[in-house]
Amino acid sequence: MKSSILNDLKRRSNTLLLRYGREIKLLLFLATILLLIIALSPMYLPFAAIYYEHAHGQPFSEMIANDIKKENQTETVLEIIKWVGDQDNIRNIWGHQLFSFGNIAFIDIFPFFCIRTFHDTPTWVLFTRCGACEENALIFAEIAKHANLTVRSIHSHGEDHNWDEVFIDGKWITVDVSCPNGTCFDVDPFFYDRAWGNRSYIYAIYPNGSKTDVTDRYTYTGNITVKISDDSPFDEVTVVVKKSFFGSELTECHTKPGGLCNFSIGGNIYSISAFAGPLNFFADEEIVKNYENETHAVGLSPEIFDKQLLLFIAYPLLFALLAFYVVLRKRASIKS
Repeated sequence: MKSSILNDLKRRSNTLLLRYGREIKLLLFLATILLLIIALSPMYLPFAAIYYEHAHGQPFSEMIANDIKKENQTETVLEIIKWVGDQDNIRNIWGHQLFSFGNIAFIDIFPFFCIRTFHDTPTWVLFTRCGACEENALIFAEIAKHANLTVRSIHSHGEDHNWDEVFIDGKWITVDVSCPNGTCFDVDPFFYDRAWGNRSYIYAIYPNGSKTDVTDRYTYTGNITVKISDDSPFDEVTVVVKKSFFGSELTECHTKPGGLCNFSIGGNIYSISAFAGPLNFFADEEIVKNYENETHAVGLSPEIFDKQLLLFIAYPLLFALLAFYVVLRKRASIKS
């Protein structure tokens, strides 16, 4: 009975393929092209937006800055916050995301998707008018720059959050259009510790691309000192700090055998790894609970194969071998 049902299904499928084979192939081809467009769109669409902007002869962010700029710096900042925070200008997808495919987020509000860019391109964000904290911080900084404000972007990758700071009256002021309790302006930097728990590692990026560590401005820190074994056979070792829970890379240091790496980071649990050799194939790791205002010593010797890299190489090889085996079996069955 079971075999007859299977044979009937096989016969019906063959009939469909014979009758609608060309149409099915065309649909599959079109679906493949559509998926490729969706997958690759974040790679080229930002440049199309930039070209469109240049055709107008003036950056979008500069036009916005000219419209909302005030005589007083504080008033200008508040106007930019108001503009970026308006859902009609930049649609905040935080709390509305259903799932994502690459840089495309599918959301439960119109237009039901948002193509986010990994190029840090303000023009693209102003073109799509959607994003989350990263896009909001990026747009705020870009408009503020064109409004002649001194601004820097703040990144807290361990907690997956971004915001900005502006320099007014001789001090850096925190500005966060996407902060937990609504828009934050000139709040105590330790607000984030109180609202979300300990920060891990925070850095600022200036408009010229320079980077500076500002962790101790936002949280109490502890020190982790990593020493690489003197007898390590490698000329250079890379020490990487990851927040253990999220697994996101926070900061790194390059040193030699017998060398030291010092990290001043917030109280939390971290994965401290040392990588060396071709493709960083050799590694050593230790999980550390970092306490504020304390110093922790860690000794590492990258002499063990990195398990993650082995799996990264092994899975494609296994898949290729399996595909090769299936092809051989198929050919053998055809010959017989």
